[in-house]
Amino acid sequence: MDTSKNEHATASGYDRWTASYDDKDPSTWPDEPFLLQHLLPFAGCRILDVGSGTGRYLRRLSPSPYYIVGIDLSKNMLTRAKQHLGRRPDVFLVQASSASLP
Repeated sequence: MDTSKNEHATASGYDRWTASYDDKDPSTWPDEPFLLQHLLPFAGCRILDVGSGTGRYLRRLSPSPYYIVGIDLSKNMLTRAKQHLGRRPDVFLVQASSASLP
């Protein structure tokens, strides 16, 4: 299986879906309360959001003394995440594959 070919197709699909992704799609909402209930960050902790997309979960974390990294295959999703997050010195967004983290 050619992983890079599949990842390119996946990234291209999400690049096209970026404009409407997770805004009005209720299928993305059920996991949020569960995740936020179990995510108990503390000062100085490191958070890695693999497949961070538009930064939906990262936006829910208040600016903090955390070190947060969001990775995603889609350049457009990360661009949208940057727009939503603004200038947050605690969040770093990286275009990368979960199969080969930088």
